[in-house]
Amino acid sequence: MRTEVISDSQFSVLQGFFAHLWCVKFDGVKGDFGWWAKHLDSLGISWYVQNTISALADKRENAFYYLRRLLAEKGITIVRDSEFNNLAR
Repeated sequence: MRTEVISDSQFSVLQGFFAHLWCVKFDGVKGDFGWWAKHLDSLGISWYVQNTISALADKRENAFYYLRRLLAEKGITIVRDSEFNNLAR
C-alpha cells in the first residue's frame, strides 16, 4: 500500500475539500474544482491524496466516519505541523 504523510494544516483544508465534493455529489451544490485543484496544489498536497479524498467523497456513507480514520485506512498519516516541517527538511 502506498503511504503519504500530511500535516494537520493540510488535513484541515482537506476536510473542507471532502465536504465540498460530498455536497456536489449528494446535495447538488455547484462544484468549483478548478479553485480546489489550484489551492490544494499550492499547499503541496499530492495528487494521490487529492484523488483519495475524491474517491472517499464519492460514497455517501463515508460522511458518517471520521475522515482521519478513512485516510489512515488508505495509508495517509496526519502529523503535527511541526513534525511535518521537520520531515520536509
